[in-house]
Amino acid sequence: MELQLFIGKQDCSVDEKRRFSLPPKYRPLFGSQAIPTGYTHYVALIPWYGGALGALPMSRWEEIQARLARLEYTTPDFLEAKRVCLPRMELVHTDPEGRLMLTPEQLTWLRLQPKQKERVMLVGMGQHLEIWNAAEWAEVESSGRNPATRPAADLEYDRQLELLMRAALELEKALPSPGGGEASPDEA
Repeated sequence: MELQLFIGKQDCSVDEKRRFSLPPKYRPLFGSQAIPTGYTHYVALIPWYGGALGALPMSRWEEIQARLARLEYTTPDFLEAKRVCLPRMELVHTDPEGRLMLTPEQLTWLRLQPKQKERVMLVGMGQHLEIWNAAEWAEVESSGRNPATRPAADLEYDRQLELLMRAALELEKALPSPGGGEASPDEA
């Protein structure tokens, strides 16, 4: 199967009910499931680095989840990171019109106002999408960093998420490859 990546960007409106349409160009990368009223697409929404949301296809989320499961009870740092990060992650699906609904917590993470029309920028990042507050995107795109002032708790979350993701990646590199031997540099 040919690897397809999330690329490009798309400006989207968020309605008063906290919904935005997942652009048709990205939907096939999330996979689909037939339902009586059409199709739905499953997405893992994760508060992401720098104040964005990460939108991961279920296949990618399942890979990350398998890595995280191997970190069970390894150290107090990992347990703390899991306590901080995992409860904020949501597994969601689109409605038959292809819309995703953001939770109030996700609106707050993106610095969007509830019950108002807002805009988000969906940005292809290879294996996932990042969802940004559209008002902040121009600065993020030019500098690589979010200029928005974020609470200390959000910055601590970023640190914990980085710890968790790095640990899962390092553990995966240290494990033998599925063929039984050590992982080759190309596989790591």
